[in-house]
Amino acid sequence: MTLGAGLLAGAAIVVAPQLLPQALASCPGVEVVFARGTDEPPGVGKVGGAFVDALRRQTSKSVGSYAVNYPANKDFLAAADGANDASNHIQQMAGNCPNTKLVLGGYSQGAAVVDIVTAAPLPGLGFRQPLPAAAADHVAAVALFGNPSGRAGSG
Repeated sequence: MTLGAGLLAGAAIVVAPQLLPQALASCPGVEVVFARGTDEPPGVGKVGGAFVDALRRQTSKSVGSYAVNYPANKDFLAAADGANDASNHIQQMAGNCPNTKLVLGGYSQGAAVVDIVTAAPLPGLGFRQPLPAAAADHVAAVALFGNPSGRAGSG
């Protein structure tokens, strides 16, 4: 390593801690990760929107929301795509916003998506992102509506 590279690496170490509080300041107190129901347009859907709004009325903390990215169509095997996306987002939030409480939710097929992440992993269907215990520890609550799989908590 040259002296210039060493000084540059040292400067990055000194600057990085200053960036962390700024990043944490942009983290919500609560983040709802919600998977919409079958055939609903992209976003959190009607049930998810009502759930997020109700949660905002019940807490003084800032509440963010993340719409799980998946097709939400009649191909129920695509729920694994949503489970992978939700798991990725949960892990990123746990790492980047360690003080944020995560609330997972889903309606209809979206409830099955959350089921796969939390209680019924299905690696044979393409679910590749199981939640590590450290990320799962950031989940404060799970709310499922109209769950077609009926599996939550049975595993």
